[in-house]
Amino acid sequence: GVEDSFGGHATWTRPLAAPERILDRIVEADGPRPVHARNSRGLDIRAGSTTFRFDPGSGKLMEILSGSHLIPFGGGPLLQVSGRESSSNKTEVLLEEHPSSIAVTVKGHPDFPRLIWSVYGSGWLKLDYEYVQAGPVDYMGVSFNYPEDRMHAMTWLGKGPYRVWKNRLKGGSLDVWNNSYNSFKVNTAWDYPEFPGYYSDFRWVCFNTSDGPITVASGTPGLFLRVYSQEDGEDPRNTAMKWPGGDISLLHAIPAIGTKFLKASELGPQGENFQAQGPYSGTLWFYFGRPPPTR
Repeated sequence: GVEDSFGGHATWTRPLAAPERILDRIVEADGPRPVHARNSRGLDIRAGSTTFRFDPGSGKLMEILSGSHLIPFGGGPLLQVSGRESSSNKTEVLLEEHPSSIAVTVKGHPDFPRLIWSVYGSGWLKLDYEYVQAGPVDYMGVSFNYPEDRMHAMTWLGKGPYRVWKNRLKGGSLDVWNNSYNSFKVNTAWDYPEFPGYYSDFRWVCFNTSDGPITVASGTPGLFLRVYSQEDGEDPRNTAMKWPGGDISLLHAIPAIGTKFLKASELGPQGENFQAQGPYSGTLWFYFGRPPPTR
């Protein structure tokens, strides 16, 4: 920052590179072709020492094996739209082999017209998805499961260090931030910044967990990162918080929040529900362990 004429300080900010340029610095989409096998536990695709286990009926990522160690990350993508029930119909899951990857394409999914996993020999996992939604929503996107008691901290590139709501987006700055895990009922502790919440301008996050580092990176501008949920305090009235299902979410829309005496919708246009229009798509990258350096 620089000192201004009034004795205060101003901070200069510059736009980041496009998501694909940031991904080029951290993602290695290469390596020898993975191997696959269908067994009683599911559809397994192994890249090096990492095995990704998918549900052969829905194409959902179920869990990961790092060597013989099971990492309980999965259960998704699960579509999360306020007021809309997620479907669970059976689908057709197709495999396609490429020189450095195996694609898992899910056909006929009731929630996702497009859903493709790509497992790369380097150990990176990519998800391309699309869903359709129209009308007012509180939140909208996809979720995954990961046990909260195995989470220690997160380092991320985005706006921080505080969480946001749809009508409280201002005040953060774009940087690399680190938050240690905490969880408490509202108004019972003052351990700020809170860990559970919605985070804006998300580029990538590295979770420090009992299962080692877990990295999630976005190839889609404008996604929000959501981690876990916080319990409301006593008599929250219009400050009651709204959360999607699952534990870790990547969202195109997040909810607003009111005050004790006013609903969010009474606090101006930013407090109104997000108006969804048409298809929404996303590209996410995952790595379990310490990512290899890019070439």
